[in-house]
Amino acid sequence: MMCAMLRHQRVPARARCGFGTYFLPDHYEDHWVCEYWNANENRWVLVDAQLDVLQRQTLGIKFDPLDVPRGQFVVGGKAWQMCRTGEADPDKFGIFEWHGIWFVRSDLIRDFLALNKIEILPWDGGWGISIGMILKRRTRI
Repeated sequence: MMCAMLRHQRVPARARCGFGTYFLPDHYEDHWVCEYWNANENRWVLVDAQLDVLQRQTLGIKFDPLDVPRGQFVVGGKAWQMCRTGEADPDKFGIFEWHGIWFVRSDLIRDFLALNKIEILPWDGGWGISIGMILKRRTRI
């Protein structure tokens, strides 16, 4: 919703799929945020519009949710790199009972699609052939 509102105001914005480090200790929680281009600062800014005052107090979040530090939210591609190089344990990435390298790969794909303005639902699955079909269809438009 935030991406749509920013785009309506002609602010470059995109959804980002990845993992928040601020929900559970020693865990990368599957999550989506918005990223917008701040022209004054010449940078992309991560925003977690879900974090209200109660959640911030309950979770002990000290950063501004309107400018989430890069280390607090790990985008899909970075998570994939961290797991593939051994920097992070893939089993610490996920949500509920779903975790592991397959989950990180799924968020990598979701984030890649979002960066290319193919914004799917967070729980859309059926990777493999369906990804190829989406990309093929997208290139015809």
